[in-house]
Amino acid sequence: MEPAFLNLGCKVPTSQYAFELSTRAVIKELNLPIEVQQEYNCCGFPFISLDKNAWVYLATRNLAFAEKAKRNLLPICNGCFLSYVEARAELLHDSKLKKKINKQLAKEGLKFTGKSKIVHLVDIFYEVRDEIKSKIVKNFDKKKIAVHLGCHGEEEKNEEPIDGIPRIDKMMTIMRDLGIETDLYPTIHECCGAGGIISEKDLPFKMSGNKLVELIEMGYEGMATICPFCQSQYETKQALISQIISKKVQLPVYYLTQLMGMAWGLDEETLGLHLNTSL
Repeated sequence: MEPAFLNLGCKVPTSQYAFELSTRAVIKELNLPIEVQQEYNCCGFPFISLDKNAWVYLATRNLAFAEKAKRNLLPICNGCFLSYVEARAELLHDSKLKKKINKQLAKEGLKFTGKSKIVHLVDIFYEVRDEIKSKIVKNFDKKKIAVHLGCHGEEEKNEEPIDGIPRIDKMMTIMRDLGIETDLYPTIHECCGAGGIISEKDLPFKMSGNKLVELIEMGYEGMATICPFCQSQYETKQALISQIISKKVQLPVYYLTQLMGMAWGLDEETLGLHLNTSL
């Protein structure tokens, strides 16, 4: 793979520590040419429907840092991924906006040309599937775990599936390589509800609860995600969800990176498993 900056975003280093720990661990084990981006700012996602210039500038600044270092950008958050993909597309199709943003970036010696790509963690892992399989020392022996890639992890309007393979299929394939039983289910593409927490009281948790109940009734022993917002919604909110839907909900929720590390025999603290509230 080409060198990339791992962009941690806002939520991961402030609350979803297990994702950062497990991602750093598996990247190190795979010896990938990925460095954590030290200089970065908010991806602009909170402003995406409020202030176009603020959103595009914030997103492009991070892309410009990656360009300057001759690296692609690898956001760890699906919301950040969406923001960068959309902002890059806006600039590549609007020369006037590109000129305006570059004028602002020039004050820091930065420039956006579009040379750096935005890459997704699942695509990277799929690319090195053979290496992932070669490190397995503990097979999950057909443990049944459901995939939840998350809304903005799926291909957006400004990107095409790499190699023609949808990202959700890639994630399922990686999990099956680990010895996990997983398949499509009715609500696999449905949102976790996290985006509605600010404006809605109960609906976001009913959305999460409906999916968790469905998976439990289908005999799943856990859920795997790759998004910090989805993980937070499905894992840390289970007590609240149970209260709101008047039904006990209890299902282990993992990050894909944690499952990979578990299959390789990495210890719990290295993978942040001691921080998971649902295990």
